[in-house]
Amino acid sequence: MRTMKIGTTRRRTSATTAVADAAKNSVQDVMDTVTGRRAAAARRRNAIRTGVWATVFTGAGILHFIHKETFNDLVPEELPGTQTQWTYGSGAVELALGAAIVNPGTREAAGRAAAWFLLGVWPGNIKMAWDWRNETPVKRAIAFLRVPMQIPMIADVRKLRSPRSGWMS
Repeated sequence: MRTMKIGTTRRRTSATTAVADAAKNSVQDVMDTVTGRRAAAARRRNAIRTGVWATVFTGAGILHFIHKETFNDLVPEELPGTQTQWTYGSGAVELALGAAIVNPGTREAAGRAAAWFLLGVWPGNIKMAWDWRNETPVKRAIAFLRVPMQIPMIADVRKLRSPRSGWMS
């Protein structure tokens, strides 16, 4: 590398400086591109996650009011109140969660609330598995698969983020 002595310090020649600056800028451009791609991918995943969970909770909430008998059967008899009260109440909560998930300002809090809700209805899934233990193989499979599937559902719903949270959050 050719250097010129100026005073007591050495400086790179303009050609060397230009090459070093270009390399530095290229590395920064690559990092910006990678970071931008990660951010874009995270935004896509978050948009998909938001749409899926908003649809799941809104759809389930509506079904609680349309097919209350199906949901009444999931309510443990030991709970106070009627099974229909629990069915309508949980349906209303699911509708509220679906709406809160759609709203970017409430999405993260809704994700945490949805995780707690899914944990709270887990006993109903366990009851369903027990009640359906003598049903057809398909019904048994559905009932028994719902119990362990609650774990990844809880984990995923907790990942809901508002768009401004960024890919690192």
